[in-house]
Formats: sequence, C-alpha cells, structure tokens
Amino acid sequence: MSDSCSSRLIKQNFLLFMNVSSILLAFLLVHSTATASAPNDLYHDLLNTLGTKGETAQVDYLQAGFRGDSSILHPHIEGSQLKYYAWGAAYNGHFAIVESLLPELADIDFVLEGAASGGNVALVEYLLEKGAHPLSGIDGAVRGRYTNILKLLVARGADVDTVLFIAADVGDIELVKFALEHGAAPYHGLCYEVHNKNLEVVKLLVEKGAENASDALTRAAQEGHTDIVRFLVDKGINPDSGLIHACISGHMDIVQLLLESGGNADDAIFTAASEGQTEIVKLLLSHGANPTDGLYGAACGGNAECLKLILSLPDINVNVRYFFEGTPLDLAIQHGHDDCAELLRAAGAKLSSEL
Repeated sequence: MSDSCSSRLIKQNFLLFMNVSSILLAFLLVHSTATASAPNDLYHDLLNTLGTKGETAQVDYLQAGFRGDSSILHPHIEGSQLKYYAWGAAYNGHFAIVESLLPELADIDFVLEGAASGGNVALVEYLLEKGAHPLSGIDGAVRGRYTNILKLLVARGADVDTVLFIAADVGDIELVKFALEHGAAPYHGLCYEVHNKNLEVVKLLVEKGAENASDALTRAAQEGHTDIVRFLVDKGINPDSGLIHACISGHMDIVQLLLESGGNADDAIFTAASEGQTEIVKLLLSHGANPTDGLYGAACGGNAECLKLILSLPDINVNVRYFFEGTPLDLAIQHGHDDCAELLRAAGAKLSSEL
C-alpha cells in the first residue's frame, strides 16, 4: 500500500476506452440524402469543424465542391484547399468533377471518405479502383447507415472490427449485427454500448462471446447503468468487477445490487470511506464489511464524517497497524488531514512510535 492510497491507485488504473473520434474524422450520426440546396448534417459537421479551426478558405472550397462550382478553382490552388473541394464534390455525387481532379489529388483516401459519407456507391467503387484504402470509407458509411457501401468496403478488405467499433459508437444494432456476421470480434463494441446505455446491443455482444464483460461491468457500475449491471451479474460476471467503482461514483442502488449478488464488502469499504461516501459505508458495514478497513480509508482520504461514523462503532480499535503504513493516526498525519488527526487523538489513537 503506497502513500497515494489504494483508492487513488484504483482510479489511476481504471480502464480507459478508446475514443473513435481520435482515430477517424468525427461526423454527426444523422444522415439523409443530400441535395445541392440542402446539405445534410454530416456535411455541416465538417463545415463546423473547419470553421471552429478558423480555416475559412477550406470552408469556401468545401462548399464550392458541394455545389459543383468550378469557378473557385485556379492554377495555384493549394493542395489542402483542393482536397476539401474534392471532398464536397464526392459527397454530393459530382462524379465528373472528382474524376477530373484525381490526377492532382495527393490524398484520395480523404475523398473516398467524402464519397462514402454521401452514400455515392459509384464514386466509392471508382476511388477504390484508383487505389483508395477501403478503411477510409468506413466511418462515413457506418454513420450514414449505408450497408451497400459497407459490403463493398469489407469485400475490398476493410477491417470489420473497425466497422463494429464505430457501429457500437453510434448504437446501431443492425450494423453491429452486420459486423458480427462478417467476422468482427464482439469485444470491440461492448464498452461503447455500455457507455451508450444500449442494453439490447450489450446483450447481443455478450451472447456472441465478448471477452471483456468484466470491463463492461466496471464501466456500467461507474456510470450508473443499473439495467446493464443487473444483466451482466445475471450472466455470471463477478460483481466485484464493478463494486469499487460504484462506490467511488456514489451509485447506492448499484452497490446494493452488487452486494446482493455476492460482492465483497470488505474489498470496497476502504475506497468508499476514502472517497467520503458515508451512506455507502453504512451499507457496506450492514453487509459485514470490516470497519477497520473503513477507518484506514477515512484517515487516508481525510473524510471526517466517515471517520466519525466508524469511530462511533463499538469495540473499534483505533491503533491497529495497517501493514507497513502504520496506525490510522499515522496515515491522517502523513496525508495532512489535521481534522481527522484531531478526531483520532480524541478517540485515543496513537502514532506507531508511541505504541
């Protein structure tokens, strides 16, 4: 047990889940057929992203490409401007424009992204023939719900695990099924569906053998998704996988559920007391948790209310040594919790050196 206390180590070690927006260009989830007069939300999202960055020239070229307006083009156009013009043209299905620009484009993968986002099958096929990587079209095809394009991309070697990953992010069960049917590993989408509170897809992925159900329970317990927690423990997932994180987050109903499902109260009381979750500490004590662990947690975390609660219990030993970190008073002083040190002194606590 280091000076940082176990509850801090628990939070530091909590599984961080990948954010798909850090890998692929983020698009909004709603997609409808685009027209020159009414571009849809995917197109607007890219406009907003560029506008937020202050890239006004790229905005102008993206809009011109969408309209099919070639008057904006000139011999000295920058490559970064040309690619946004081509993206807009590909998105809105201007085949001839994309075809004419292709010899000048350094990044046809980006243009494929535009074509897939707009649901333009012919352009997707054309760009794949010209060497675009099929992975570049997955994000747009999934978020636009274009199964026909996804089939084409997967047939050309696009990673089906990535399809599942993004389908889980947007919470589309039909596309999740599509990815699974094409060989995706179920665990890729599970924790996203927990975060999205999509119980139906969580059930599907677990039934398909997702190997990270314990991680999913941890996340569900931390985020307070009771129905998903109940489903996972009913499927036999160890309730201790989520108990400590439910305590940290203060989800009393989930703590109760996990304890009733066999969770170990002793393992959680140190963290609950350290985090100042007084009502949860009471609940854990009622399920037989060792109050001495709670005493150390309160002293380590500096939570006077929890400390008062535990000191009020009969036969509490305030001078038990906690492994090599000493007595509760040692811990309170080491971590600078003067109010807790005063409470402990008043209850007869001593430093290790005084015993």
